Amino acid sequence: MRLFCINSGWAGRAAAKDFDDAVEGGSPLDIIVVDRGLMSVIGAYNPLLVLGRAELGDITLSSRSIEKHTKHVKYVWGDVKSIDTDKKSVEVCHEERAENISLQYDVLIVALGAMNHPERLEGLSESGALMMNTADDAVLLKERLAKFTKGTVLCMISALPHPCPPIGHEFTFAIHDALTKNGVRDECKIIFTTPYPTAVPKADPAAVQALSDDAKIETNYGWTPEKVTDNEVVYKGGEKVSYDLLVVFPPTSGPAVLKGIPHIREEDGWAVVDGRTMRTGAEGVYVVGDAATPEFDFEKVGVQRHPKAGKFGIQHAHYVSQVVLQEMKENRLNKDWSTPQAKRDDGPEQCIFVAPGNRGVSIKVNWFESPVKPSFVSRVVNENDGTKMKLEFLEAVKKELFYSE
Repeated sequence: MRLFCINSGWAGRAAAKDFDDAVEGGSPLDIIVVDRGLMSVIGAYNPLLVLGRAELGDITLSSRSIEKHTKHVKYVWGDVKSIDTDKKSVEVCHEERAENISLQYDVLIVALGAMNHPERLEGLSESGALMMNTADDAVLLKERLAKFTKGTVLCMISALPHPCPPIGHEFTFAIHDALTKNGVRDECKIIFTTPYPTAVPKADPAAVQALSDDAKIETNYGWTPEKVTDNEVVYKGGEKVSYDLLVVFPPTSGPAVLKGIPHIREEDGWAVVDGRTMRTGAEGVYVVGDAATPEFDFEKVGVQRHPKAGKFGIQHAHYVSQVVLQEMKENRLNKDWSTPQAKRDDGPEQCIFVAPGNRGVSIKVNWFESPVKPSFVSRVVNENDGTKMKLEFLEAVKKELFYSE
């Protein structure tokens, strides 16, 4: 059986390793991973880059590092151009051949992540705002803060969903600590706005809000920006905020390649998948990671849209691999979709972020508990060295996903 995995980010790498282990155990799989093979940085390091507690050169990672850690996976380095679910084929612009090739699959796992769209917010691209898309952007913010002596810093989530629900708070905390270290915090105002209704919904928002209050960070929830100028943001509710430095997480969408594919229901590129199996309506096609929107009643549990996070993607990948392997074992792959999914380890996934004063905060999410709904728990777990706690957490992720040599 030929199994394809598109992209080797967090979710893709986790899936590739699971199936590689399965072949080692005797499963008859022909595994192919399609990936651009670029250098990457785990985005969770970015707030530490702002604080100078991590260096860009130390965390620049090769997507190709997984190649030496898998025995039974073939890698095709290139860009996916299209997916044909009727013919069960993927068109790839092959890097080495410099031509498009068509590859057949029996099972396809798509882990293409999210796409940034600053053009969707009027005036954002022309405003001179710092858009937090990459590690280079975080380094640029560090440099700008080193020269910032007074005025208003506005940190803004543009739209939902966006990757990593706590990231906006963590960046404002990093900005606070950077300005404090530079001795100019009393001369500066920090404002944070987000479309979320509360601070990190369902993850003890009162506790996270208290951290902002202690740091004298002004927070505004349920605010969605409508227009940006070179010194002001206008929100859909009519609110206006002037700024001297604007730090923005731009609007996002699912990958363009998922739009308009027969049998895959999508909302702005986010593939709608079964909440228990991550399966789409197309035979043999699963979507995991940021690109997926599981069919849950999120509003019922207090979350406006499906949150996106790397650890969720890893969890998705483990579930898909167990579902596929169980169906192979029972000889019902792509035959009976009404049967229950394979038994999974539904233990909580953890996220760590650094709060003002270098405190460490842990958020644990049990995403697929029964009945199917997410549960969140957050708490300050380290009063003294949140940076050490986060670095240890990220090193464990790198080891798990074979980013480390």
